Amino acid sequence: GALQDRRVRMSFNDGRNVLLLATEPYDLITIELTSVWFAGAANLYSTEFYQLCRSRLRHDGVLQQWVQLHHIRQRELAVVLRTLRSAFEHVALFVSGGQGILVASGRPLVASRARLTELSNQPAIRETLGDLASLEQLIGRLMFSGDDLDRFVADSARDGGALLSNDENLYLEYATPKGNVMSYHKSYGAMVSTLSRYRTADAYGRHLR
Repeated sequence: GALQDRRVRMSFNDGRNVLLLATEPYDLITIELTSVWFAGAANLYSTEFYQLCRSRLRHDGVLQQWVQLHHIRQRELAVVLRTLRSAFEHVALFVSGGQGILVASGRPLVASRARLTELSNQPAIRETLGDLASLEQLIGRLMFSGDDLDRFVADSARDGGALLSNDENLYLEYATPKGNVMSYHKSYGAMVSTLSRYRTADAYGRHLR
C-alpha cells in the first residue's frame, strides 16, 4: 500500500531532472535502471550525476544504486566505483541475487545491530526477508568497502581503468557494450571471483555497532 500513503508523491519524469529541481534534501536516493550500455543510462553513473546526488542528500543521507556484475569487464566496473568515490567518501559494494548494489554516503556506513534486530522482528519486514533470518544477514552480503574497494580500483587502473566517467566523455556508454559478447554465467562468476580476492576477513564487521 505504499502508493496510498499520504506522504508519497509520484512523478513520471526524468529522475535526474527531478533532482535538479529538488529544493528539499533527501534521506535516501535509490536507483534501479536497465543495463549501463543502453543510450542515456551512463549519465546516471557520471561525476556530474553523483555530485548532484550528493548535493541533494542530507549530511547523513545515503545513495543506493544497482550495478551489473555480468556482461561487464573489470575495467568498466572500476570506473563506476572510482567515479562514485570521487563524490562520496564512503562507498560499499554488495553482491546479492546475482547483482551488484552500491551504497554511498558522506558519513560512515555503520548500522546498529540492535536496530536491525528490532526491525527484523516486525511482521511486515519479516515477510520480505525470504530465506534470511534477519536484516543483519544482508550486511553479510557486503563484498568490500573502504581500503579493499580502493585496492581493486588501483589494481584495475594498471590496465588503464583509472578513468572517471563524466557527461562529456560518457566512457561507460561506449565501453560497456563490449561486454555483450560475454556469457552471463561466466562473466558474473569471473567478476565475483575477482572481487572476492579483495574482500578481507570480516569485511562487514566494521559496518556494525
